[in-house]
Amino acid sequence: MDRCGRPGESSSEEDLELYLTKLCSDVTLYSPKEGFFNHYMEQIDAQVSQDFLDKFGQLKSDEDRLLKTWGVKPIHTLKVQSFYRQKSREVSECRREEGNKAFQEKKNGQALVLYSQAVVRAPHDEGKSLALALANRSAVLYHMDEYHLCLTDIDLAIQAGYPPNLMYKVLDRRGQCQLQLGQYNSALLAFTAAAHALATSGLDKKKLESWKKDLSIKIHSCQGKTDAGDPAPSKTTSAILFQGSSKVLPNASSALTLNTSKDEGRYLVARGPIPAGQVLIAERPYSAVLMDDKCGSHCIHCYHRLVAPVPCPWCSGVAFCSPRCRDLALATYHRWECKFLDLLKGSGVSLNCYLALRVITQHGLPYFKKLQHRLNQPAIMPSASCRQNPNDYLSFYHLVALEESRSPRDFFQRSLLATFLLKVLQRANFFGKWDDEGPPDKALTEDEVLVGRLILRHLQLIQFNAHEILRGRQDGDCESSTIASWGRGS
Repeated sequence: MDRCGRPGESSSEEDLELYLTKLCSDVTLYSPKEGFFNHYMEQIDAQVSQDFLDKFGQLKSDEDRLLKTWGVKPIHTLKVQSFYRQKSREVSECRREEGNKAFQEKKNGQALVLYSQAVVRAPHDEGKSLALALANRSAVLYHMDEYHLCLTDIDLAIQAGYPPNLMYKVLDRRGQCQLQLGQYNSALLAFTAAAHALATSGLDKKKLESWKKDLSIKIHSCQGKTDAGDPAPSKTTSAILFQGSSKVLPNASSALTLNTSKDEGRYLVARGPIPAGQVLIAERPYSAVLMDDKCGSHCIHCYHRLVAPVPCPWCSGVAFCSPRCRDLALATYHRWECKFLDLLKGSGVSLNCYLALRVITQHGLPYFKKLQHRLNQPAIMPSASCRQNPNDYLSFYHLVALEESRSPRDFFQRSLLATFLLKVLQRANFFGKWDDEGPPDKALTEDEVLVGRLILRHLQLIQFNAHEILRGRQDGDCESSTIASWGRGS
């Protein structure tokens, strides 16, 4: 075998098996064909000796591995900086004009797409392009009978500083949506506010009188009416576990029991016969990430397909299905990842690496500092007296990572990736304001060492404990059904 582990013509079956194991392991870290990280890895490989790798393999902790890797000078030649799809007022206004043309031609579907592009690309702190795009999109949503989405866009347009001289238009549209939804009291308030807003409209006398008359009729139509009852909230169908929930594993059926052995690790065994078609495990992932090619069509927080995307205020690379999902993401992981998404994508690192990072960013530094004293405590096997808590980070942290079976090179590769992701967090000001003028290889702080070693731990355990997030669709008979991958979770 050569230095990179490739088998030659005379290689044994054992050498071939080792090589295939390495290939499978590498794919869980980065693409061998796309992105810069593969080339970066090859450059570093060429500059470290076999003696270095042998000594690296003798290190006993992730902290020691991280610090040893950080001390390798060539790794700091990789320049880590923000790289993301930025806002553009020019692009936004161009898409809005194209949307106006499609709307005038009654091509509502096309107009919705163009207006949505205008919304996503519009700067949030420069001019009125965002407010105008949202207001225009609310018009096409109204004509498509998407009244709730229309109301959301109107609220967002007003928050974005919709021009006072045009305010009467969106207030009138708000009232019309509420009228359609049977919300007569709210519609009355909206039409009344629209009538007051006419004072700043700048309309000529003839148009002004026409609007006043129209709004007066609408106000009168709402008076004395009782609001229709709110529709029953849509219920989220949760899977019903066969024979109920386990007393040991809350997300597993009580028909299963948890065993462990040295050779098989942890595994579940059926207590008895189980009929076909029964649900045995149903669990939300501790953390999950959306695939790159779904970021333009699905909410990156809840994965619902987008109809009227709610934009990120900073980047144009992702979108959300609602202000609620946006706010939850901005308050946690997206605030740190936002301006580095295209860098991560361009690096060619795998979804497992995104996931290793997401576990950190979804919590934040204070969470892990508070948890630090518990990390060295031994793992406790779930039992009847100690039920598993799937929402506890330690349940994730203590998943099997097979450290004893890893080669020195595998540990070094994962350590290199951990330092790369750690550098991303440094530049994202995760640990406080980053000094761009300082040396890239300056000594790590205690907080950086803590987070770096946790990322390295994640990169090991996720290899064996991550699963595809799939969605199936059946068109007629079973033979025409399709399954698509949306992301990965652990």
